[in-house]
Amino acid sequence: MSVIASQKDFDFIIDTLDWLRSSTGTVIDVGGGGGLISEGPALRLPGLHFVVQDSENVLQQADVHPDVKHRISFMTHNFFDEQPVKHAEVYYFRNIFHDWPDEQCIIILRNLIPALKPGAHVIIDNFGLQEPLTLPAYQERVQREIEHARLEDQASGLAEMMDNRVMHAPIVTPLQIIDVGCGTGIVTRHLGNAYPSARVYGIDLSPVPIPAGPHPPNVEYILGDVRTLTNPRLAPGSTDFIFSRLLTLGMTDWAGYVRDMVSLLRPGGWVEMQDYSLDWYMHGSNCSEEWEWLKALFLAAQQKGWDLRAGRNIPLYMQEAGLLDISVVTYRVPIGTWLERLESKRIGEHAAREYGRLYYHAIPKMLQGMGYTKEKIEEFQRSSSVDLAGQEGKELKFYATIGRKP
Repeated sequence: MSVIASQKDFDFIIDTLDWLRSSTGTVIDVGGGGGLISEGPALRLPGLHFVVQDSENVLQQADVHPDVKHRISFMTHNFFDEQPVKHAEVYYFRNIFHDWPDEQCIIILRNLIPALKPGAHVIIDNFGLQEPLTLPAYQERVQREIEHARLEDQASGLAEMMDNRVMHAPIVTPLQIIDVGCGTGIVTRHLGNAYPSARVYGIDLSPVPIPAGPHPPNVEYILGDVRTLTNPRLAPGSTDFIFSRLLTLGMTDWAGYVRDMVSLLRPGGWVEMQDYSLDWYMHGSNCSEEWEWLKALFLAAQQKGWDLRAGRNIPLYMQEAGLLDISVVTYRVPIGTWLERLESKRIGEHAAREYGRLYYHAIPKMLQGMGYTKEKIEEFQRSSSVDLAGQEGKELKFYATIGRKP
């Protein structure tokens, strides 16, 4: 067994492992998505055939370079099941194991053993994450590059779903804008470019990565909790527009949060909040009462102060906080690409690929202290992975809600 440390791609592996360049046989790209990762080495390694394995929904979008189509095939496979392709030369995993706890990673690897022939190679190509704020900022940005790319893919998918609009509030010439929970800063930068005369502050609990290339000069990032920051730039009545998105799993006091944001607004200022309601639908019928793990999450949320239906309930919080002209736009988010609306394709792909993983990791944390055994938690995790797989007719709702301060 050997270890190579690199921030590069498969080309680096080819250049480092001499035996790979002269190999013949089959490479299994486990969890290989649409085949993009296999495409590059297939062009460089004419002696190898590549089998890309992933979920049925992901493989529906598969497309590779015409010159290598005859040497790349696709197979539906769940890596928690036994590996069906026996005696391949290489079994390749790229950025798979960081998504799963150790015991699940062991299961994935054990499922390979019956397929391995003497001399077969298992290549694990995975980045490693450090805890936040334990590295210099520039190193942390490198470490978290892939996670940031996922967040930006989600943001881009949501924008496409909303007909390439990021916001719905009718602001014209704002002097100050706040983006709460700004994440990678993709929306903050958009607001800075859209309103170059405004001061735009992105606020997040984690450091915001600064991308290469031009950066709006009117954008500034603030590290901290917007509700507890003591910053003269965030004085009451100082802001024309406040934007926030996807705070459902991190907010324990929605009513108080909305009141605090209203206090920051100038008279006539707007707030926009975009979020999911975590009810899932199958062909229009609500699945929330059918999925035991989801019922457990709603029960835990009720006891711990989360509102998992925040997207749907935000208009009520805005009304209680005294906002006027409240309006809501509701969007359907398909889990997969089955919805006959091109604008929803990207977010549907993202949802099918990521949401199962998100809940798998969230369940133990959300149910902590609720009295469930370790075995029951693991059962909930397995069930959530099955229930949230991409499937025709499966969807949830995303709400964009705006309100104006009198």
